[in-house]
Amino acid sequence: MLPDAAPTLRRLCQRPLRLVIGESGDRALEVVARHADEWNCGATYLDRAPERLARLAGLTRRPIARSVNVPVVLGAPRDPEMARRYNVHLGLHGSVDQMVARCAELRGLGFDGVWLSGTNARPAFELLPRLREL
Repeated sequence: MLPDAAPTLRRLCQRPLRLVIGESGDRALEVVARHADEWNCGATYLDRAPERLARLAGLTRRPIARSVNVPVVLGAPRDPEMARRYNVHLGLHGSVDQMVARCAELRGLGFDGVWLSGTNARPAFELLPRLREL
């Protein structure tokens, strides 16, 4: 379904729709290579990010933005079960300095941007200006 939907979505819009696909399987990366403007990697795939990024680069010469969706928790997680369930250890957690350092690591893996999510993300917004410096 995904291969057929991407071109259809673009035709439905008056302006070109920026298409972001957040799947990491081989077939999905082929669709990303043909149709997407951005590939979004879930944090749970970070252990495979170098291989997935290389696969995507081998499928197309078009510039495709690469982002990662990570959980955000300022300070120590209050609920250990929530931290485990949302894989907080893969995302941004701890102090603002620790979160900025983690974003630099993600940049070093080959990602152009991050999508921030989480139930405790609002207090972490103070890190946003510092992320622009990376």
